[in-house]
Amino acid sequence: MFTEIFSQALIRDLTSSSMTMIGFLSTIPYFACMAGLYIFGHLSDRSGNRKKYVALPLLGFALCFLASVLFQAQPWVSFAFLCGCGLFLQCASGIFWTIPTLLFPANVAGGSMGIINALGNLGGFVGPFIVGYLTTQFMSIFAGVYFLAACLFAGFLLTLTLPKKTEGK
Repeated sequence: MFTEIFSQALIRDLTSSSMTMIGFLSTIPYFACMAGLYIFGHLSDRSGNRKKYVALPLLGFALCFLASVLFQAQPWVSFAFLCGCGLFLQCASGIFWTIPTLLFPANVAGGSMGIINALGNLGGFVGPFIVGYLTTQFMSIFAGVYFLAACLFAGFLLTLTLPKKTEGK
């Protein structure tokens, strides 16, 4: 949601075009997202390495998200990094949900997925709250971007601690 709003604001500043053109340009990150889902899913299935193909998209998303803010003076470069964010946006989530079944026995895996989902829903409230708080405290929307990039990087580091069982062949 945040990247979508940021992307549309960037495109509006980048082009003095109509709302239709802004709409067309804002679909590019989502096409990149579809490509990322296919590419990372295929690579993960081929190698069996779930850990690597969850960690890489988290790191890529964090770096692209941060770079899109750092290069805001060059709107086309910033937009290219937002397209990179689209590439990494959802590709870790599909692979991530295969990990609990690798780590836990069948009678516990369903419950573990429920707990993960509940914590994710809690994050759906806490994350926007913290971004809003940081934005009002620092009077800049970029404080929220830095926080989100730090959370993605923390997720990358946490993923690296997964057991060897998740590394596949």
